[in-house]
Amino acid sequence: PSTGGSNTALYAVGAVGVAAAGYYFLGGAPAAKKAEAKIKDAAADLTNATTKKALNGVDQGFVSLALENVEIVNHNTKRFRFKLPEDDQVSGLSVASAVLTKYKGPEMEKAVLRPYTP
Repeated sequence: PSTGGSNTALYAVGAVGVAAAGYYFLGGAPAAKKAEAKIKDAAADLTNATTKKALNGVDQGFVSLALENVEIVNHNTKRFRFKLPEDDQVSGLSVASAVLTKYKGPEMEKAVLRPYTP
C-alpha cells in the first residue's frame, strides 16, 4: 500500500537551497568583493610608492645599463640580462613593453639599434 504524498515539495526546497548556495559561493557577497578590491588597490599603491623605477619612458632618453649576463638559449637566441643603475630599483616596464638598445663599439662607424622584449 502506498503511504501517499509526493516528494515534490521536498525536491523544490532542495533545489532552492542548492541555487542559493551556488549564488552565494559563485557570485554573491558583493561587500566581500569590494573589500578585496580595496585591499588589492591599497597594496598596488603601496608597491608603486615604495619602488624606484629605473626606466620611466618619459623624456628619459637612453639609460646606460651594464650587461650583467648573456645566456645562450639555442643556436640563434641569446638572453641578455642588464644590471639596473641601483640595486633597489625595478625596471618599471609593463608586460607588453620593449627596450631599444644602442651600442657603438670603438671601431664602429655607426651605432647598432635593436629592440628587445623583456
